[in-house]
Order: sequence, then structure tokens, then C-alpha cells
Amino acid sequence: MIRTFILFILVSLGWSLHATHIVGGYIHYEQVSDHEYRIVLKVYRDCFNGISGFDDPASIGVYDVNGVLYENVEIDLADAVIVELPVVLDNNCYSPPADVCVQECTYEKIVLLNVPTGGFTLAYQRCCRNNSIVNTESNDNIGMTVNAFIPGPEVATWNSNPDYVSYPPIFICLNNPFEMDHSATDADGDQLVYSFCNPLLTNVTGNYINPPGPPPYPEMPFYPEYNAGYPIASDPAFNVNPTTGWMTGTPNMLGQFVVGVCVEEYRNGVLISSSNRDFQFNVTICEPNEAEAIPVPADNCAGTQVTFSNVSENAISYHWDFGIDGNDTDTSNLENPTFTFPIAGIYDVSLIVNPGLDCADTAVVQVNTFQNPDVGILVADYACIDETDHYNFQVTGTIPDDASIAWTFDAGSDPAFADDVTVFQVGMNESLDQFHVSLMVESHGCVANVSTDINNPPDPVAVIDPQQSFCEGLTYAFTQSSTNATTYLWEFDDPFFDDQSTEENPSYTFSGQGSYNISLVASALNTCSDTAYMDFEIFGDLDPFFSAPDPQCLDDNSFNFEAEGSISTSPVYSWEFPNASGMNSSNVANPQHIHYTDSGWYLVTLTIEDSGCMESYTDSVQVIANFINTFQIDTTMTCPPVSVNGFASSIAEVPVFYSWDFGDGTYSTEPNPSHTYGEGNMFDITVTAYTLSGCIEEETVSYPDAVQILPHPVAAFLIEPQIMDIALPFMNVTDASVGAVYCYYELSDGTVIDAFDFSHQWSLTGTQSITQYVTNASGCTTSVVGEVIINGFSLYAPNAFTPDEDGINDVWKPVITGANHYQLQIFNRWGDLIFETENPDQPWMGEVHDGEYYAQDGVYQYRIIADDLLNLPHHFTGHINLAR
Repeated sequence: MIRTFILFILVSLGWSLHATHIVGGYIHYEQVSDHEYRIVLKVYRDCFNGISGFDDPASIGVYDVNGVLYENVEIDLADAVIVELPVVLDNNCYSPPADVCVQECTYEKIVLLNVPTGGFTLAYQRCCRNNSIVNTESNDNIGMTVNAFIPGPEVATWNSNPDYVSYPPIFICLNNPFEMDHSATDADGDQLVYSFCNPLLTNVTGNYINPPGPPPYPEMPFYPEYNAGYPIASDPAFNVNPTTGWMTGTPNMLGQFVVGVCVEEYRNGVLISSSNRDFQFNVTICEPNEAEAIPVPADNCAGTQVTFSNVSENAISYHWDFGIDGNDTDTSNLENPTFTFPIAGIYDVSLIVNPGLDCADTAVVQVNTFQNPDVGILVADYACIDETDHYNFQVTGTIPDDASIAWTFDAGSDPAFADDVTVFQVGMNESLDQFHVSLMVESHGCVANVSTDINNPPDPVAVIDPQQSFCEGLTYAFTQSSTNATTYLWEFDDPFFDDQSTEENPSYTFSGQGSYNISLVASALNTCSDTAYMDFEIFGDLDPFFSAPDPQCLDDNSFNFEAEGSISTSPVYSWEFPNASGMNSSNVANPQHIHYTDSGWYLVTLTIEDSGCMESYTDSVQVIANFINTFQIDTTMTCPPVSVNGFASSIAEVPVFYSWDFGDGTYSTEPNPSHTYGEGNMFDITVTAYTLSGCIEEETVSYPDAVQILPHPVAAFLIEPQIMDIALPFMNVTDASVGAVYCYYELSDGTVIDAFDFSHQWSLTGTQSITQYVTNASGCTTSVVGEVIINGFSLYAPNAFTPDEDGINDVWKPVITGANHYQLQIFNRWGDLIFETENPDQPWMGEVHDGEYYAQDGVYQYRIIADDLLNLPHHFTGHINLAR
């Protein structure tokens, strides 16, 4: 490996202890409309030493051709943009000093300028320059002026001056060739000519100059060995290409040098504008960078495609050579390249950092491009052999032909080591909770190590729960208390059925009674199964039962019972009848004639012993007391209609039903009915009470001649004539009733007449009614209604009234008879409707518009439209004289 060592020399510049000063600037303008210009001022200052700030506000003077101030453009610092310029050198093998800081402040503002003939000069002035400048008098009172010219309309009606591409580097290295692009861009496409020019001084005293002084401006005096074309000690001398702006030269003296560069604009061969740029070159001894090429070795055994990386120091460029013999294209200039080698092998890869520079360095690393075997472990074919867990193991993936294989199994395993691709029936150490298996495959120095862990769960323990019930039939619900098991296999020792189950707690129905040897196999994944056995005694379903007899009446109760539920032909029966009369127990299958002397519920118990099993069943029978009934009716003798109420109640232990027969063909099932009789004479009433359940009984009671209905008179009368005219409204009424001792009449006009016969004159028309009421000697009353028809139509309308509220003739109302429709309208003398009604009983009070006003004295016209009883229309008109 080649290493280059460079001595670092630290030189402190003499100007680092001085205060912050101005170090350059220039003015750029851009025409955005006929009279609008965007003015950009860039000012640079040393920001490492001192605290002097930028102007606030910055002042840009606008002067005409006669040196008269046209406008003073002020731009606030708050509207400016301040940035710190990066410290870079033109030679990457060197590092700049650390005590370096230059800030750029950009002021910008759009102003309205009416450019006159002869144009405008834009000027900015500021004091002061660094007092450590070596190409002019070292005096920090020396100021700076930068300007730009806007041509008048006689030269160009539109123009934007050039804007520089970049700022010169803050530092340049002593005795190191210098190159820089100092060109500018021009929005108008004008021809640009670059040259060194004399930096300008201020013509106004002061630090912050506002406004700047007018042109012309004094030139900075150089020391004799320097001038505007040779502003910096250099060999070869600094030069700026007039066409490209490319600046070259080699400084050969330390120090700070003020440099001025001017750019001129030519349009169609005519000079239209020029502007200057003022800046400061700082020549220093640059500290060399010692580059060190340190590539990180590639990941050996990663295959033929390798990604390289490096941690080289002070490197700015790289050149890799990947070491393929006879191949000139196996190179890369990337910092961290990826390269695919043609075949797997071992290669010497070289890295050169900073190639072609003084600070270059080379390193070589060896790369193995074989690949680690890509393998895995397949665990298969578990088997439980001699109560020990056994597995087969196999290498999976890509296995090189020359690879070596090494298996390692946990201590206590059989075998503990193996070197085959497949290893069969490895017995694992049962004392471990987890089996660890590791595999190493090696080829060409590339190794793959893989491992796996196999959980060793505890083996199941099969446990059948002991038999808990013996006399519940041929179906038995089995339970178990096995541990560590996930699957189960039951066998029920039944030769006549499919006698297996995989349920955890199955129920099984046996083909018959007997003794069965039950087995249970408890299993779990990758464990050795366990089997348990137990004998069970299975008997038939001994289920004693009897049907309880229906309830019976106390008077003659006698119960019979029949036993059910045995499981053989020779069971033993035992009956218990507590509180029974005479026989309290029995040992026969079907005891008869069990009698009780009191009403109530009585328990009966049947016990059956069969095949060593004994079960009991208890039910109850009911003895019901005979019911007690109470009946009552309202006997009556009165005029029709007659209402009779019946009453029935019973004391019974079961529901009681009733049936009433009222003797007139009507019936009721209500316990307390009410019935109304019309015509008739004498009626018998019968009631029956009965039950339909339990003690079934029936009782009937009759009430002869319970109801006697008195006779009533017959109402009747004759009307003569029955149809009449209102002009002759007279009639005669003659009684025609039968059995009456008293009679009176009610007429529809409100008249009441207490007599059997009478005469009457009607004042109403239409259909009128007459009602007769007659009473016999028993006090029974009957009525009948008759009708008469009075035809005719009449109208009377007054011709005057005096609505003065004296109680005499205060309202006007026509009198009409025999009408079934009526409409009245009243009009004033102009024919306006002032009153209207369809109610013949509503008078006119002399008002207008619903009573809002009183009608004036005078004559009014009325119109009446009416239909008579035959619906024939009648029309009447007339006049009304109103006088208050």
C-alpha cells in the first residue's frame, strides 16, 4: 500500500485581530417594465472579527448625467437577506483556515425610474476597508464605491445590466495555481467585455453614507508595484479573459489585496453600459490534507456481486480496480461501488483516493467471492420408540459438492453428532424441556451455521374418572382427568356397535346390560401416548313411574294404581299410601281400591328394586269435597218491561259452571245474570250448577211463577183532518185507546192537553207531531205518536223602522212562514250590498259592514229569496225607510 504524508503548517494571518470591515460589493439592476427596475445591492463583510453590521437602511443614489440626485433609494435591513458564504479553496488537497467568516447581504427593491437622456448612475458607498490591505495604503478610513449605469432612451429603451455567476473565493492558496469563473449573465443577450479596473473610493466622509456622493468617484491609489491591471502579487500574473471572464494566476505573496473588475455591455457594437465589482483576495498558506485510502473489506462469502464501501479520510475522488487479470474495464470511480465478478474466486481489489493529486493514496484488500451455503434444517417424522422421542433431520437448501456437514444434538441424545445430509431416528434426551439442534456446513472457507429448537412438551397421562352412577340406563356420560393431552381415543368394549370415540368426554349407549372394560388413549403432538383402563357396570334404565288417577269426589272415592319402569321380569315393588283408609302400603304391582276419608292432596310413593338398583317415584292424588251451592232470584209482579236479577254462588275445589233458563226461551251462563221481559204473563225460572273436573256434580233449582207481568193499555187516537192549509189550520183529535183510565197529549208546537178528545189551531207549517199517553187501572202506561201536515207560505216585511234604541221599532225583520230556505240582502241607494243573512230570525239593526258603521237615514232596498215546503222558489223586493 502506498501512503503519502504531508506536514501541516499553521500560519495565523495578520489581519485576524482587526475589526470587521467591508470586503466588497456590486450593484445589479433588472428592468421589469417601461419604468420599473429591480435594484439588487450585494455587500460583503468580514464576520469573524468585530461587531460592525450592515447598513440599515442601505442607501443607493440615483444621479443624472449632470450629477444631480434624482432619487435616494433606501432599503431596510429587515427586508434584506443575509447568508454566510461557504469557505472553499480551489485546491482540494488543502484545507482553509478555521478563523474565516464572510457574510453576504442582499438588498432588493423595485423602484419607478423615468430614465432621462444621458441615463442614470446608481451608486453605493461605504466605509471602511480592512487596514491590513497590502496593495494600497493601509488605512481603515478608505471607503468603497460600487456603481452601475442605466443608459438613456437615446441609447437603449430597455436594459438590464449583467449579474455575476459567483463570488470569488474568500481565500486562495499561496503559490497554488488559481482558476475561477468570474463571468456574468445578461438578460438582454448583450456582448460582455471583462477587465481588471481600478477600485473606487468614496467622495463623502463617514461610515454609513446616506445618500452617496455624485459621480465621478476617485480611484483607489495603488502602491507603485501594483496597478489596476496587476492588483495582486502573482507569478504568473493574474489575468481575466475579456470574453469569458475566466480568471487565472498564481499568488506568490501573503496578504489581502483589493481587486476591481469591470464588465461592459455592447449592443450592436455600441457600448451602452458598464458596472464595477469590488472584492478582496485573501492569500494564505493553506494546510495540506493528508488523504488515506482505507477501504472496508467486502463481506467475504457474499457471492460474486459485491458492494464495496470505504472509510477513507480526506478523499474527494476515488478509483477502484477489481483485480480481474487481462480486463481493463473492471474499474469504478464511485465512492461505494457494486461490482459483479465473472466467477467465484479470490481477488485483489485496489482503491486509489484523490487520483492525480498530490494528496493521493492507495490501498489493497483481498476479496473472497464464494458464497456462504444457503441451508436450513428440516425436522420430520416424529416417532415414539421405547417411550423416547425420536426425529429425523435433513439438510435443506444448496449444498456444495465439497461441503463438510456437522450436526450437533443436545447432550444425552443418541447419537450426539452426525455428518450425513440426512440423520434418521435421533433419540432425544427426555430430561430436557427443549431439544437444541445445530448444523454447520463449510465450503471454500465459507460457513453456514443454522440451528433450531424443538419443544419437548410433557407426555400425556391418561386418567379415566371412576364410575359415579349405576342405574341410569344403557347410556353413560364418561369423564376423564388426563393431563398434557390434546387428542383422545376411547374404546367401550361393546362387540355389537362401533364402540370408539375421539371426544374428550363422550357419552355412549351400550347394546345391553353387563360389565365392560373401558380404555382411553391420551395423546399430544410429538409426545408418547398413554393408555388407561377401567371396568364399568352398565344396567338398564330403572325408572319407576305411575300415572296419578284423576281427582275424585269425597263421597265415593276409590283409586287404582299401576306400576311402570322396571328393567327385568322379577322386580320388587313397594307402595306407600300415607293417610289412606284401611290400606297404607302394598307390595303388588297394581294396588286397587285405595280410599280416603277426607278431602285434600295425598302423596303416593312407588319404589322398585331391580338388578341391584333401587329407585323411587312420588306423585299425588286429589280428593275433592262435594260442592255447596246457594241460589236466589228477584221475584216480581209489575208492568212491562220487567228486569229480573239472578244470584248463584258455590263453595267448591274445582271450577263451577251455571245454566239459567228464564222461561221465555232465553238462557244465561253467568253466575249473576240480569234479564228483561217484554210482553207476557207468568214465567218459571230454573238454575243448574255443575262441575266438569275433579268431583263431577250437578244441582238444579226451579222457581215456578217467579215473574208476573201486568197488562198495559192500548194507545190510539184519530186526527181529522190530517192534512190542512195554513189559511185554515184547524183539526179535531178523538181518543181510540183501549183500557185507559187517564189520557193526555203533547204537541210539537209545545201545547199540552189533558183530555181524551180536543180541537187545536196550528200556527206552524210543515209536518207536526202529536203524542198520546194513556194509563190503565194497574198504573201501566203506553204512548203512541201521530202526525199532521200544514201546507202554505206567507211573508210580511215592514217598510220602516227607527233604530234609535228607544225600545220601539228598533229593528227591521220580515216574518215568514212555510219556508225551508231563506236569504235576505239589503242594498243602499248606490246598489252596494250592506247587510246579508240566511237566518230568518236575525233582524237588521241598521248597521253597515258587520256593525263597523251605522247606516245613514234614508231609503234602502231589500231582496228576499225563499223556497216553500214544496221547494218552490219565491222572490220579494221592496224599500225600507230608516229614520233615527
